[in-house]
Amino acid sequence: MNGFRLNLYGTLLSLVLCSSATNAQEEEALDQWALAVVNASSNATSSLGSVDNIIGQPNSQCATSALGNFDGQSWRTARPDDGDEWVELRYPQPVEAAAIEIYETFNPGAVVAVYVRDEAGEWLPVWQGEYTAGNCPSSLRIDFPRLAFTTREVRIELDTAKIPGWNQIDAVKLIGFPTGQYANFFKRVADE
Repeated sequence: MNGFRLNLYGTLLSLVLCSSATNAQEEEALDQWALAVVNASSNATSSLGSVDNIIGQPNSQCATSALGNFDGQSWRTARPDDGDEWVELRYPQPVEAAAIEIYETFNPGAVVAVYVRDEAGEWLPVWQGEYTAGNCPSSLRIDFPRLAFTTREVRIELDTAKIPGWNQIDAVKLIGFPTGQYANFFKRVADE
């Protein structure tokens, strides 16, 4: 019986190790949309352009609101062309991040920095700079080396004075790799 049990554990361990080696090469990234807004520097005073509009998948049609030259389905700051603004977002699952994709609507190109929050609560930059944005809608994808820690919070910083008009963000995708896939398996084997 002990020989069978050792052989079973050896087989299971081999399967896990082979699977781990294969997953290291073919591991699938998890794409997540923002689940909640943690904080923002400012917010529109109506539901049109509210910071809550940044939650979830992109849904903007790049259409102006009846109340002004802005998109009512995307987040906008309290005032256009007001300088430094930011928004902090939370995602459903912590991941070792490898990319962030920002979906901009009106007047894209004002994003100047992107940060992730580490496990100690510190904001660490993953991108800072300038880029050439397309027309509405526009997507800024930032790829970076896979982080060695998990995160579930992203901070986007804008310079709204850089691009005239309302600089709006419709959605932000966090792309990364979940961790601890086999932790429960090894615990169960050790307990048996």
